[in-house]
Amino acid sequence: MSIKQALQQTINDMVDAHRGILAMDESAPTIEKRFDAISVESTEENRRYYRSLLLDTKDLGDYISSVILFDETLTQKNDAGKLLPEVAWSQKIVPGVKVDKGKGPLPGAPGDLITSGLDGLAERLAIYREQVLHSVFHALHLHNVRLEHMILKPNMVLPGKECRRAAPQEIAKATLKVLKRTVPAAVPSVNFLSGGQGPEEATENLNSINKLRGNAPWQLSISYGRALQQPALHAWQGTIENREAAQQALLKRARLNNLARRGEYSPGLE
Repeated sequence: MSIKQALQQTINDMVDAHRGILAMDESAPTIEKRFDAISVESTEENRRYYRSLLLDTKDLGDYISSVILFDETLTQKNDAGKLLPEVAWSQKIVPGVKVDKGKGPLPGAPGDLITSGLDGLAERLAIYREQVLHSVFHALHLHNVRLEHMILKPNMVLPGKECRRAAPQEIAKATLKVLKRTVPAAVPSVNFLSGGQGPEEATENLNSINKLRGNAPWQLSISYGRALQQPALHAWQGTIENREAAQQALLKRARLNNLARRGEYSPGLE
C-alpha cells in the first residue's frame, strides 16, 4: 500500500457522518490535576487503569472513530493483557498519539512558554508509525499538505471569559461564518475542541452548529477531551466498584454528542 493510499484509508476510518474523536492525551501534569480533583494519586497504574477503563467501554466505537493517546499509553495494557491501542482498534477506533511533550518555560523569556518534545520528534515518530508519519511531517514542513488527508481541529468561536455567555445559536453562526470563509471544501472533517466548555455546553453548541450547517462541505464533529471524560472521571472516583458507572457515563456523553452531530440533541435528554 502506498503512503497516499495508507493516508486515505486512515481518513476513511476516522471520518464519517456519525462519530467523533476522543482526546485522552493529557500530559502528566494535566492528568494529575484531574486526578487531584477526585482525590486519586496519579500513579502509572492508576493512569493505566483509568485509560483502560475508557477504551474498554462496550459500544464506544459506535460513537467514537478515533482516540488521541498520550505517549505512555501506547505500551500500556488492559487487565486482559491487550495493548491499549489494540483495544481501541478492536472497536474500529483509530489510535493516534500526541507527539509533543507539553509546554514549558522559554529560556531567556520569563513568562513565555514553548512546546517541548519537538527535538527528537523524527526518532519518536519512527517508533509510532515508521515512514508514513515521517512523510506526513516532512510534507507539512514543506507546506505541501494534501488537504484531503487532514482533519482540522479548531475551537468554536466563543465569547471571552469576561463577556456574557452567548446563546448556542450565536456561537454556531459565528463559527460557521469563520469556517466558510477560511476552510477549503477539500478538508474532510472539522473536529471541534471543547475549549474549556462543560460537557452539556459543548454538546449543545455542537448541536446548534449542525442544525445551522446548511451546505457546509465538511463533517462537523468533535475532538473532545474533558467534555467527554469529566462525567466518567467523577463517576469513577478511583474505585473498581465504579468502573461500570464510569463507562456508562462516558458512553452517555458519546451518544449525546452523536445526536448533536445530527442536530437532534436537546437538553432534556440529559
